[in-house]
Amino acid sequence: MINGEEKPLRILLVDCYDSYTFNIHDLIQRASSKCSITTVHWDTARPDLWDSLTCFDAIFVGPGPGNPSEYASVFEKIWNSDVPTLGICLGFQSLALHYGCSVDKMPTLPWHGRISSILSTNDSIYRNLPSVKGMRYHSLYVDSIRTNALRVLAKSTEDQIVMAIEAIEKPHYGILYHPESIGSSDAVSIVRNFFNVVEKFRTDNSTSSTETGFDVLEIQPSPFIKNPKTPSMRISSQEIPWTDPLTVVEYLNNADKPICFLDSAKKPGKFSIIGFFEGPLSYFIRYKKWINTTYIVNCQNNLEETYNGDFWEIVAKFMEEHKAFPIESALPFHGGIIGAIGYECSDYSSRSIAEASSFTYDTKKNQRNYVDAELAFVDRSIVFDLEEEKAYVQTLYPSDDSLQIWWEDLLFDLQKFSKNKLKHHGHGSTIKKPTEQDYTDRVRICQQRLLNGDSYEMCLTDTTFAYTDPNFSDYDLYLSARSHNPSSFAGFLRFPHLTLLCCSPERFMKYKDSTCHFSPIKGTLKKGSQMTYEEARSKLLNSKDTAELNMIIDLIRNDLHQLAKKDSVEVPQLYQVEEHPNVYSLLSHIYGQVDESITAWDVLAKCFPPGSMTGAPKLRTVRMLEEIEPYGRGIYSGTLGYWDVTGSSEFNVIIRSAFKYNEDSLWRIGAGGAVTVLSTPLGEYEEMLLKANSILPALCLIAPDREKY
Repeated sequence: MINGEEKPLRILLVDCYDSYTFNIHDLIQRASSKCSITTVHWDTARPDLWDSLTCFDAIFVGPGPGNPSEYASVFEKIWNSDVPTLGICLGFQSLALHYGCSVDKMPTLPWHGRISSILSTNDSIYRNLPSVKGMRYHSLYVDSIRTNALRVLAKSTEDQIVMAIEAIEKPHYGILYHPESIGSSDAVSIVRNFFNVVEKFRTDNSTSSTETGFDVLEIQPSPFIKNPKTPSMRISSQEIPWTDPLTVVEYLNNADKPICFLDSAKKPGKFSIIGFFEGPLSYFIRYKKWINTTYIVNCQNNLEETYNGDFWEIVAKFMEEHKAFPIESALPFHGGIIGAIGYECSDYSSRSIAEASSFTYDTKKNQRNYVDAELAFVDRSIVFDLEEEKAYVQTLYPSDDSLQIWWEDLLFDLQKFSKNKLKHHGHGSTIKKPTEQDYTDRVRICQQRLLNGDSYEMCLTDTTFAYTDPNFSDYDLYLSARSHNPSSFAGFLRFPHLTLLCCSPERFMKYKDSTCHFSPIKGTLKKGSQMTYEEARSKLLNSKDTAELNMIIDLIRNDLHQLAKKDSVEVPQLYQVEEHPNVYSLLSHIYGQVDESITAWDVLAKCFPPGSMTGAPKLRTVRMLEEIEPYGRGIYSGTLGYWDVTGSSEFNVIIRSAFKYNEDSLWRIGAGGAVTVLSTPLGEYEEMLLKANSILPALCLIAPDREKY
């Protein structure tokens, strides 16, 4: 006893590189306000941890990919101990394996992202819970319990698969489904029943938790900036006469200037943003992962500074030096970072785009110059309120300087400038594209990995390479893509090393006032003259598409739980069907609150790359996809957006897009889909074509039928 109060429960949570571990962390916290959790990777913790398990009151063994035999060196020490333990999915399988049961592939297709009805014995950790709902993510199962050392606690009603077990002689339990999932019920009650066992065990054995010294192994992330500074910059914002943003961009295009345009080309998008590079505090920031180097270049004098080390931390420190005092404003952006971050810019990816670009049309073979990310810090900008038809100029300046007026000359030039009509060019041509045979073969490889238990969902993609006449204006190409496929999260970048035409309908993350909002899309249906919204909704709410979305919702919840406040992550509407010019999409909305010390960049870094473009579990799935996909993804399936100097942020998922590195003349169009055990290879190929063809007509003619494509 301490100060008359019972010591908190010391909990060890073992992470097996799954993408749902921090959902379990949140579940534990919701089940008990008096617990202290240490979360460790199963293979990186100090060896003496596994010989000191009695320091803990309870252990949770999380889910993970692969076969439980892969983890035996650690798990056997857990099951040989007397510490109360609850194993989930992989942990369940490991407990069964420990007692001699056979762990095999499912006799039918695995249940990945699908909810099952569970009947229990109504006792033990299921006390007062005769039936529950359980989200299943398993490819492996235990056919039967043929030992008196284990007792079955629950089975599924649909296929009579054992869903929960307990050891007879030790306080060890296993649950095959995922109680922490958004689709499971009564999870808090189950964990509280387990904690009743833990408390009784602690009392009966006269044990109490002690300081372990293992907190240094904690894998829960911390913010990049530990001691935030006072802002050093001020914002000036002033309304100017309304001008259509496309007119301003075309003016910049005619002047052959770098362009930084975030375009709300379709509702519900409300604001568009244009950044300018003529200011004294404007910079380009580019990152090359293959040499782990970030370059920060002053746009005025071209002075370049190089930094080795973590790209995310370097950018966070740069922005810490360029924060501004907030002003009373309803605008989303007042200056700051705008740009694109490539898919490979995370530790999940083992390579850079330079190392993964095995195909090049350019014989100079200068892939090493490809950038993995390119950003701009803009100190001058215009924000357009498209609903109110109002425009505002923004200027950043140091706190001890006076404001520099810069927009008067721009407005004068715009008054004389007349916007041209969209130019109709001849078309370019595709020079390398996915074939049906190659793509469907890769789908089958993915499905075999899913059946083996290595992943629940693999977001397979491929790249089409296209060439256009270099005399064509890249901005006109963007306008053509925009007219064909207007989107809420569109944008056009012409940076020193990268050009991007983006028509994305998908938000990745929005951050404002410590509130995070994610909107993953899973499920796409082509529009047709006979396809009403209600019919599209009924078709998209099928078991395959909802399973895909369930897995990504749980993945995003997990990523957000790494930094979010307790009890703050919620999914108010599980499924929503959204209409776009050419397709209907199935999506969801996930919200969470973080402490003021957590920045938008912290959240973005910990949740990147977008889970809707990887699958789950992230780490093993990304690494397997690298082996299967023929090319690196680059900017495709990364993110485009802004991080404002006052802290707010919004980033999309770069899909329905074309981009090129300015070192060569190739446009790259990535497309793909989430492969599950319910997928058909041909269906996945056709979905990939549907998505690629949403952007290809802007660049080149496309074949009218699948065979010719």
